[in-house]
Amino acid sequence: MYEEGRGIHQDNNAAVQWFRQAPNKATPRQYRLGVSYAEGRGVDPDNTEAARWLKSAAKQGLSDAQDYLQSSGL
Repeated sequence: MYEEGRGIHQDNNAAVQWFRQAPNKATPRQYRLGVSYAEGRGVDPDNTEAARWLKSAAKQGLSDAQDYLQSSGL
């Protein structure tokens, strides 16, 4: 919602806070948090954190995370 501004003002900082709510249980949130770190959306860019969250999501079978890791070289 916050990330894309659906029905509310876009706010990447708020989006990151929501992604962190349950990152160990919600694979799509792990992916979104990883992308946020990789692209500096709502947080300072951090490839180490990006790789950590994206790899976690990829391990759980999220193909978007696997694709992002391959295309980004993280």
